[in-house]
Amino acid sequence: MTPDPWRHLAQQASGTALLHQIAESMEMTGRWPLLALVQRQQQQCRVLLLSERGHPRPGTVYDLQHAPCRLLYRPQHPIDAQLFCADLNHYPQWPLRHLTGARCYYAMRLPLDATLGDFHLLLLDPARHDSDALPRALLRCAVERLAADLSQTRQGLALMAHQACSQSNPIAQARLDPDGYLHQVSQGFAQWFEQPRDRMEGTLLSRWCPEQSGLLGHAQRASQPSSSEHWYQAAIGTTPVRIQIQLHPLDSQTGHLLTITEPARQVISAHSDTPSTTPLLRQRLQHELARLHRNHQVAALVFIMADKQAAPPDWQQITRYVRPSLRAEDLVAQISPHVLGALTACFDHQGSAPRTQLQAITTKLHQQLSLAAQQMGQHLPLQLKVRVITQWDHNIEELLDPAGATPWQLSIEPQKS
Repeated sequence: MTPDPWRHLAQQASGTALLHQIAESMEMTGRWPLLALVQRQQQQCRVLLLSERGHPRPGTVYDLQHAPCRLLYRPQHPIDAQLFCADLNHYPQWPLRHLTGARCYYAMRLPLDATLGDFHLLLLDPARHDSDALPRALLRCAVERLAADLSQTRQGLALMAHQACSQSNPIAQARLDPDGYLHQVSQGFAQWFEQPRDRMEGTLLSRWCPEQSGLLGHAQRASQPSSSEHWYQAAIGTTPVRIQIQLHPLDSQTGHLLTITEPARQVISAHSDTPSTTPLLRQRLQHELARLHRNHQVAALVFIMADKQAAPPDWQQITRYVRPSLRAEDLVAQISPHVLGALTACFDHQGSAPRTQLQAITTKLHQQLSLAAQQMGQHLPLQLKVRVITQWDHNIEELLDPAGATPWQLSIEPQKS
């Protein structure tokens, strides 16, 4: 029974197996024993696979200008047009001719989206043929099937890469479907709720934010991006934190892209001379407590206290000296007329003990305050007290009370020159 190239080509295959199957189908016609899939990269061509009667052979890289393939990429050459070269002696510098011993060439570009790149499939034969014996329909069918397979593979890889990037994304985002279920939950989103990402996938948002389900339902029906702030409590007994939920509509079937961020704050920059206010410090403490619970870290609040029997010092000028000893994310806030607070953000307690780290911080503060006294030319009766903040702390008002803090330095005197 004579092998049927069409029946063989119709068999299920994908990837490399499909290329070898096409090569076998072409060889069944009694000609074209060599097949190559080539990718064009600007002025170079890379042979991705070279098959001889269904068996792989080493590939190569060649310059487009030395190959008949350059005719495939002429502006006037239609992408679905086939190219036949009956005599490869016209291309003496083409490496593939010498590698295979081919004498004639038959090729066609793959009809792919431009974002996938330029590819062509070529057939080679050591014997010469005329244009009347070309497997035109078979080559066209093979190219179309190969293009579909390559498109599906590339799209699948792109989707897998997108999903992997989305899932490992530190930004807190997820897709909220029209029924209120969460999908494509990012790692950052799961960390906000202190849950494994897989546990949140496919669950109702109202399970994690039950008190705001009605408001979120209203936002879902909106056709424009919306943003709202909510209180979120990670667990019973923990301090609630303020979060901002943003919804961006995708389409009626897909739902919304949901992002969780911290509400915008007027955080004092490293170069600010103005201390912040107590409400801002209280809000920042709530945020730090939430981070302590998530990351099992510690923070500290340093109280810089003036004598209550004297007039309040110029805290704005003192802040100018305090700031260089702190990190950019640390916050300086005036707690009362006679108390300035410096909140150091979460720091690791697995390495140096907190007391060692606090000693370094307070030493820097002491040096800067001594410098302030010298530059301002006055005695500053200031006292330093420190409150270590841990994951077991919950009461904000208690944390802001200097009475519960530990004295660290007794007095700040001008440095003697």
